[in-house]
Amino acid sequence: PEPPGTGAPRPHAPGAPRQGGSDWPRPAMAAVAALTALFAPVGAFFTCCDWLVALRPDAAPEKLRVKFEGTRRVWCGLVGVHVSSRQFYLFFGTCKLAGLLALLGAFGSAADEAGNICWLVLLLGSVYHHVVKGESPAIVGFGLAVVGARLALVKRL
Repeated sequence: PEPPGTGAPRPHAPGAPRQGGSDWPRPAMAAVAALTALFAPVGAFFTCCDWLVALRPDAAPEKLRVKFEGTRRVWCGLVGVHVSSRQFYLFFGTCKLAGLLALLGAFGSAADEAGNICWLVLLLGSVYHHVVKGESPAIVGFGLAVVGARLALVKRL
């Protein structure tokens, strides 16, 4: 099967179980592709911010570094373990990149759902730490709504 949103759908016999991929109905494929296209720039932005803070902190705006340091402290405090900013953001940047590539079909259709779940977990955590820090979770809430809708659609097909 092809990744969601790609290829032409194969005919589907009524009552026969769907197997995902390219035998999805055209409107569902279009919706998954649209949600993926809507989320991709957001996911790429989040990934780049993590890597910038991890690899080139001096190039990152001071406000971003302070914000990200607060995020790291929330999570380190929650689990009771100190992790350096570099390690923390390299890890999350790598998770975000892998999840985004999976959503875009780089690892084949089998990894699509895993990439969606990866981002769902990351964004749920992000909403949590925004609330704990007293910040607006609007942008991550938008991403969460998009990947949540995408996963719900993929799971129904």
